[in-house]
Amino acid sequence: MHIAFHMDAISSNALLILEVLVPDGATVDLDDNLESLPVKWLADVAAMLGCAVLNLEQLGTTVNEQSVIFSIEICIDTETGSYR
Repeated sequence: MHIAFHMDAISSNALLILEVLVPDGATVDLDDNLESLPVKWLADVAAMLGCAVLNLEQLGTTVNEQSVIFSIEICIDTETGSYR
């Protein structure tokens, strides 16, 4: 499933890259290192990516639930109530 691929790509790749970009000993409140990306920005991006993973997970659940309902609906003849 494509959704699972994207969830894994964010979790396994993007978040790890952001983690590597955080300078050693840096905190979100201390952004005085001009040679790196702002730690607050990195933390905000990580939070947004976390939300993206949660949204993808919810989307996957919704799609799976709808496909089950859809497959049941096409197997039942709505006029006679019998299975096809």
